[in-house]
Amino acid sequence: MKNLLILLSIVLLSSCAQTITVNYSMEPENNSTLVLQPVKAVNGTYVTINDQMIVNKKYVKKVIIKKLPEGEHTVNMSSESWYYKTPMDYKETVTVKNGQETTKLVTVPPYSNGYWAYVILMPLVGVGASILIGGL
Repeated sequence: MKNLLILLSIVLLSSCAQTITVNYSMEPENNSTLVLQPVKAVNGTYVTINDQMIVNKKYVKKVIIKKLPEGEHTVNMSSESWYYKTPMDYKETVTVKNGQETTKLVTVPPYSNGYWAYVILMPLVGVGASILIGGL
């Protein structure tokens, strides 16, 4: 039982959503910031800016892109996760001003029926397995 609790703790702690901060460039004159704020944490997230991959398949609660040059930037935030009813694919051209922070809220699709079945059934499977193993 103690080993099961330790394993469960490791899994839960390793699956926490992250705030990811990325420097777009190293040029000192580029000091604008773009914050992509999903309305809920997103699993399997990809983010590109100007067709440059900056986040690759991460579980994110926020993406902060620093050191952007002033001007227009094409941003794409998507998810490959089966958790959602429809594919998540946020695309926008964003204008940032020198020295300023711009925040964009990103809508996340609702969870799919398969996700809810998984959430409900997985604990039941775990209880059933522990009863079976305990009975042996």
